[in-house]
Amino acid sequence: MAQAQQLDRLVSRGAALLSIGPDETVRLAAAEMSKHNVGSLLVLDGNGTLIGIVSERDVLAKVVAKGLNPIAVRVAEIMSRNVVTCQAKSSTGNANRLMAVNKIRHLPIVADGNPVGMVSARDLMAHKLDLALHREREHRRRVGDLERTHPGITRLIFDDVGHAQI
Repeated sequence: MAQAQQLDRLVSRGAALLSIGPDETVRLAAAEMSKHNVGSLLVLDGNGTLIGIVSERDVLAKVVAKGLNPIAVRVAEIMSRNVVTCQAKSSTGNANRLMAVNKIRHLPIVADGNPVGMVSARDLMAHKLDLALHREREHRRRVGDLERTHPGITRLIFDDVGHAQI
């Protein structure tokens, strides 16, 4: 079986780390998420230390659904503080497990304790699809090679138990 892809290969090199400060308004957080078409932002303190994460769901459930004014509410009031993170050298399988167990859709990636990126459930699904398509192409190539080497082999008829009929 192929070795699992490492997360650091999915993190865009040179891309801006999308973050916001804890004292910024929820309205600004929502505007930034909309502008960059993302579902969450890292919340960093003045030293660049990861102290939380704010997501679309936080905005909806903790502000909009309660009828609060997003201009009056600060990110620190609605952010998740116990942030689940994953090391950049972790496998995509490990990231999937962490997200499933913790029921989260956005996973900050850290290297040496510092945030270096974010991976979403959508990123991991796209990666799985790419792998599946690659495997399908490889399978078709191998079947083609077999057919060229052994003409007619791919047209075998099998009985109900899976034995080839001659």
